[in-house]
Amino acid sequence: MSGKINLNIDMASTMPGGDYGKVMIDGAGKIEGDLRCERLCCDGGASIEGSVECLGEVESSGMLKIVGNLQCEALESDGAITIEGDMQSESLEINGRGRIAGAVHTGDTEVNGKLSVKGAFFCKDLEVNGSADFAAGVHGEKVELSGSCKVEGDLEADEVEITGSVDISGLLNGEKILIDADSRAKIGDIGGSEIKVLHSGHKMVVSLLGGRRAGGERSRGLTVNSIEGDVVEVVNTTAKVIRGRNITIGHGCRIDCVEYSGQFTAAEGTVTQAVKVE
Repeated sequence: MSGKINLNIDMASTMPGGDYGKVMIDGAGKIEGDLRCERLCCDGGASIEGSVECLGEVESSGMLKIVGNLQCEALESDGAITIEGDMQSESLEINGRGRIAGAVHTGDTEVNGKLSVKGAFFCKDLEVNGSADFAAGVHGEKVELSGSCKVEGDLEADEVEITGSVDISGLLNGEKILIDADSRAKIGDIGGSEIKVLHSGHKMVVSLLGGRRAGGERSRGLTVNSIEGDVVEVVNTTAKVIRGRNITIGHGCRIDCVEYSGQFTAAEGTVTQAVKVE
């Protein structure tokens, strides 16, 4: 037992900030000033006019607004949460709507709802099944994007798997990059050791391609300025240049130039110019 006083708000009221045990908000509450607590639960509507330091978990199934920064062990939101400052946690789960104005440093992250982050996003593992918008880049170890994701800037991770719809304005960089062929993707540049844009029937898949509408218009596929990697295997990809050691260009591709140093194969009519470099 910590001996700290618990704070319960079950009606419209304003309370001062301070150091508490468990904080429960079931009604419409406002906390004025910084809040330090062992656990924070919000089932109603709450505004915290300061920063929050929570030693345990923050749970919100209502509407929670934090004017300052948030530091906690874990954040799980099934409702709507707004954080006007930075956030630091060991894990993050968004099942409703989340908006974070500052930078985020977290561990395992799962987005099943809608998340918007204005600052840089640093995580361990990121899984987007819903919708996510990152305005200042993403940095992680493993990233899986099966929903809709927009990244302004770079996305960097050891492993990246894309099976949804993505728009990355900068560089997608990773050791292994796998893009599902039935996805829609627009990416600035791609760099990595092993880069594959293939149909999802493959064991290791990174496909960002798709079929064609009547009249030859591509309805799905990968559009990218450049791809550079040791091993590159692509289908249904439009690119200005692909550079690498061993390169395989499959059906549905429109590649202006390929520069390779090892082995090169291409389906007929997919590459305008191929150059072997030493």
